[in-house]
Order: sequence, then structure tokens, then C-alpha cells
Amino acid sequence: MACRSYCILTCVLLLITGAFSLKAQSTASKLLTHVDSLHVPSPSKPVLNNTPELKRATKIGYREYNLLQDFDHHPEAKAVGYKIFPGDVPANATRVNQTVTIPVKVGTQPLNDPGSVYYRAHSTGLYVPAGEKVTITINDNDIKQYFRAQIGVHNDDVTHLDEFKRIPFDLTVTFRLDAKQVDVYSPYGGLLLINIADTTSLKTVTLNVKGAVKAPYFKLGETSEADWNLSIRNNPGPWAELATDNIVLTVPSYRIRKLDNPVKLMKFWDEVMNADADLAAMPQKRMHHERIIIDNDVAYGYMFTTLDKIVSPDDESCEWMLNEQFIRSHGSWGTFHELGHRHQYWPFEDGATQEVTVNLYTMYVYDKVLHKGIYQHEGMESRQEVIAKIMSYISSPDAGYNKWAQDPFLALAMYIQIIDAFGWNAIKTVNAAYRNTPKDQFPKTAQQKIDFRFITLCKATNSNLSRFFEVWRIPVSYVAKKQVEGHKEWFPPELGAYK
Repeated sequence: MACRSYCILTCVLLLITGAFSLKAQSTASKLLTHVDSLHVPSPSKPVLNNTPELKRATKIGYREYNLLQDFDHHPEAKAVGYKIFPGDVPANATRVNQTVTIPVKVGTQPLNDPGSVYYRAHSTGLYVPAGEKVTITINDNDIKQYFRAQIGVHNDDVTHLDEFKRIPFDLTVTFRLDAKQVDVYSPYGGLLLINIADTTSLKTVTLNVKGAVKAPYFKLGETSEADWNLSIRNNPGPWAELATDNIVLTVPSYRIRKLDNPVKLMKFWDEVMNADADLAAMPQKRMHHERIIIDNDVAYGYMFTTLDKIVSPDDESCEWMLNEQFIRSHGSWGTFHELGHRHQYWPFEDGATQEVTVNLYTMYVYDKVLHKGIYQHEGMESRQEVIAKIMSYISSPDAGYNKWAQDPFLALAMYIQIIDAFGWNAIKTVNAAYRNTPKDQFPKTAQQKIDFRFITLCKATNSNLSRFFEVWRIPVSYVAKKQVEGHKEWFPPELGAYK
């Protein structure tokens, strides 16, 4: 439908419903000029969306566009802007008719996982072009499994951002595979994933896919590096996946066209995942992988983590993530940090610690995988800098728990003193205690969490840390302090003047 007709209908709907203020209605009427840029956002021409009126107009505009296009009933339809993101498939790319066998990796593990029944995404190595039907055929016995076919990985609505560089809505489409043959399609296109319930007992799933194109897909231990370099990395799908049993990196294909060493790269990421598992006091062998997804528009902050994914921007962080030599030499604090969030045990964290203990995982990777030690963040690049930071805080007239809780790197300095004195085993022991605590004994209030953290640290170090916590202004209760009186008192020598 022409832009003008679409805009007029949008404005009429706004006026009829009376849902918005006169100012919002005025903004909606301006869609006559705004809609062209709304339709084709790109990295070089992002769409400005920095007022409440623009945000409302964006939401209603795209909603009505989707309604008028009726994508659900028009498999041949293609959304405006799909060629920019997620990307186009060459018309002459071979459409395949092939059998795909998927190893099933499902189930919950001792992380902050979605509860059952959760459908976990499994890669196929295939891409569904926008506006084209793809036929999936499954075995008769698998119809009752109610698999779901998912097209695309970018499911974040980013209409709340002040600007956007891609179509700002959820770009994924799902279909129930509840018949022997199901046609799937998307106006955006995207990687084809098969979502499998984590309650299944299946070890593998075999299905046939007709009409998709091959995407660059590398699985450590399964894909030959020779085949990757010869042909796979040049597969026409605009999105690629690099996978192990521990992690999947979902990245734009242009980023991996010249990647020669996927084996070394993914072995590195397995090292990172195993290190995180060790510190988290959980098995290295995982029930399912974690997934990092690159997006043109990150919905929250620079990067963010949810229960089922990490989202990172298509910038130097993505470049570093795919360069084994560089990241092993220099690290990537942001990416390691987000993976740390996936390994924190949230029942024992609160607003004061969630951005603190996450960086224990970041530091552990720098120390044990990169062999660079624990002093790696700006302003904390040596023991002397950390001690100076601590002394500045302790001697400050406004030192207190509120300040500690509002400064993650100040709070991290406290943990660094523990690691410096007792080693990483103290942190591992604390994390093991967390994970071994029955749910009915989880701390519920902020004070209970402080006391639990204090008591477990004292037990892990076989030390009475009462004075140490007092100097740091952490409000441990009298009852908690009484529980550790049998341990020998410990206090860091660098703070001797405050003992």
C-alpha cells in the first residue's frame, strides 16, 4: 500500500480512538513525511525516535503497516527494510532440499534458566529467504513433540530507543510443527531454528527442509575446518553461526567470510565457558548452550543478558569476539561480563551486588584463560591502584553501604582483597554453598542476603571477617557475627591502621 494511504489510515485511527493527546495526533499526522525514513532504517541512516510523540507514532505506524500487509496470510510478502536487516539472499542462491539431523540439547541446569516447559532453539545451518515458502517435513512419530520452527533470532522490540537502525519490532516468526508437512515463511527472512521442549527424551531430531538456503555454520568437533574454508563460510545466508556444545555465536555473515581458524576460535570460547562453570561450581558439561546474538540495535544498554541470550552490538566487540588471537591477547571485558551474568546465582544477589559479583567471572577469565591476572580494569590495573581506591573510600566522610552499593568497582575491590588473601577457591566455595542451599532456605530480604554472604565467606576462608566488613561499612547483623565467632579473626594488612 502506498505510504500516503498508510499514513492517512494511521492518523484516522488515532483520531477515532482518542487514545492520544492532541500533540500526539499532530505528531501522527506528520507521519506523512516521517514514514519514508521509518520504513528503511539503516546504520548509515538511523531513524530518529527521541520524543514521546515519535515513539508513539513509531509504534502505531509499524503496527498498522503490519496489519495492512497481512503478513500472516501472504507468504510471498516482504517487509520494507528487510534487505538492510536482517539481510537479503541472492536470487541465484541454491534453494536446498535436504535432510537435517539435529543433536538435541535440552533441560535446565544450575543457572538462571527459564523453567519447563521451555523451547530451546537448535540450529539447522539453514536460512529462510524473506517472502519465500520453506517446507519442513518431520517424522510421523515426532508430530506429538510439537516442535516449533523459528525464523530469525532478533526478537527484541526496540521502539523505546531514541533512534533505531533496523525495523524496530520483533523480527522472528514461529510455526508449530504439528503436522507431517508445514510451510514456514517470513517477511523478514532469518536463520531457521527448531525449538524443542526441554522435557523431551529425544537425543536427535531428523527432518527435511525444502526451499531454504545454506548459511555459514560451524560446529566444533563436527565441521571440518577444510570444508569451512573451502565453501561453508561462503554460503549465501546473510547470518552465520559458530557453535560448540557450550556456546553459539550468531553473527552477520560478512564478519566471518575471511575467518580461517574457527577451530582455534571456538576452542577459546569453550575455555571461557569452562572457566565460568568452574567458578560457578557447576559441571563443565552443559545441558544446553548459551547464545550470543549480534544486533544492529541493542535493546538495553551497550550489551545485555536475559535467561536465554546475550545481545551485543555489531561493532568492535563483535570483531574482537571473532578474532581468537586478539581476544586471547587483549580480552573483551564487556563480553566476558555478560557471560558472567549467565553464571551468577540470582537468588543470592540483589541490587547492590548483581553488577559486582558478575565481574568475578570477568576477572577469573582474564586470570585463568588469558593468564593476565586480576588487575585488568581501567583504574584498577594494579594492586596499588586498588588499595588507593579502597583507602580513598574508607577515609571518606560519606563512606557507607549506600556508596558501596552504588559503585560496582569499589565493591569489587573488596572482593579483590579476599581473592588476594585466600585465592579463587574461597569464591568457588561460596558459590558451591549457594548452589547447594535448599530453596526453602534461600535468603529473602536484603539483610538476609548480606548475612548469608558474610557467613558463607567466613566459612569459605575459615576466618572471622567481622572487622573487615565493619571497615567496609557492610551492615552485618549481630546474630550473623555471633555465628562466626569460632573462627580466627582476619584483617588485610594493607588496612592495618583501621583494625
